[in-house]
Amino acid sequence: PLVVGAQPQAAASSGGAERVVASVDEARLAFRNAAPGDIITFLPGTYVVKGTLFASRPGLEAAPIVVRAAQPGTVEVAFNASEGFRVSAPYWRFENLAIRGACRYDDNCQHAFHVVGNAHHFVARNNTLADFNAHFKINGEKGA
Repeated sequence: PLVVGAQPQAAASSGGAERVVASVDEARLAFRNAAPGDIITFLPGTYVVKGTLFASRPGLEAAPIVVRAAQPGTVEVAFNASEGFRVSAPYWRFENLAIRGACRYDDNCQHAFHVVGNAHHFVARNNTLADFNAHFKINGEKGA
């Protein structure tokens, strides 16, 4: 049967090195050093992010880079920024996260995800998104 919306069970992972993060600084480091097949898992809690998290390292078709909560409903990522996640490389997956805009003024929280340029095969599944002007923005960049 067709089921719509965030699900109570975790989505399957692709295997690979797991990078467990417990702070925004650890998340930034995991994103900066991400390699194909890595799984960046946020520990349960709320993460208030000032600025953007950049997904700029490429995954592979057989080994995407996965950003997730191990269990849906356990992680909230609250962005105080125009863009939450900026994805500019291929094969990134985001799953099981609650992503919220947390700007003082509504106009300042534009997009949960800005997918640009060469960021093909981007997947966002089993997430809940709230309080952004447009949850997704997808466009080319520098001819890509």
